[in-house]
Amino acid sequence: PGAVRTCVRLPRGHFLSKTGALSHVPHSRCWLAIETATERAGVALGHRGQTWTCESPGLVAPSRHVYEWIDALLAAAGTRPAAIEAVAFGAGPGSFTGVRVAASVAQAFGHALGVPVWRVSSLAALAAGALQASGASRAVVALDARMAAAYVGEYRRGPDGAPVALRPDRLVPAGEPLDLAGEGDAWVAAGPGFAACPALLPAGIAPPVAVLPSLLPSAHDVLHLALSAPGLGQTVSPAGALPNYLRDRVTR
Repeated sequence: PGAVRTCVRLPRGHFLSKTGALSHVPHSRCWLAIETATERAGVALGHRGQTWTCESPGLVAPSRHVYEWIDALLAAAGTRPAAIEAVAFGAGPGSFTGVRVAASVAQAFGHALGVPVWRVSSLAALAAGALQASGASRAVVALDARMAAAYVGEYRRGPDGAPVALRPDRLVPAGEPLDLAGEGDAWVAAGPGFAACPALLPAGIAPPVAVLPSLLPSAHDVLHLALSAPGLGQTVSPAGALPNYLRDRVTR
């Protein structure tokens, strides 16, 4: 956060960026992260104390691009796939197809390299970005689940600044005002779910200090959470790198 980014344009409107040194990325580690649950699809690489990211806002289900992005990150960082020690991925909830893309890529790298895989909630990644952007103590985040519903997560800021879940991520009907946990602290509402389902915002309590309807989870935040807050992720075998859909039906 606050670091200067240097970017170059890649083919087809994709962008690669290098973020300045981050204390939570040890020089001895090389970790890969994938987040494709929403239209902000991207990958991130933590290597030698630096974070490299590549994403293409607005690109849905980029299965044919993710491996190109990873190749670009490895080349930019001056390393090879064999150096990767762990893979983290946004497990959802989110786009059914997008979440499957992240899971399948994580499984492929985990199997090929024999490294552990971290499942990170995409809503936790969104909460991390919301807390950083707003300075609030709590983040209530929502993604549009279609079919008159939203995926909702509630998080508070932990001692190290990382989000801590107040309750499990859940699917909420669009017309149902949220019954929030931890009332009283300054909170931020983030994610496009609030624009799609405005009735989610509860009445009768202090309004949020900010509403960030365009904010989406990022691969950078998935990487950050896997490295700095292991409790937010779940280490699994490659075969256990499964999506968290929160529901089984795609259509009515």
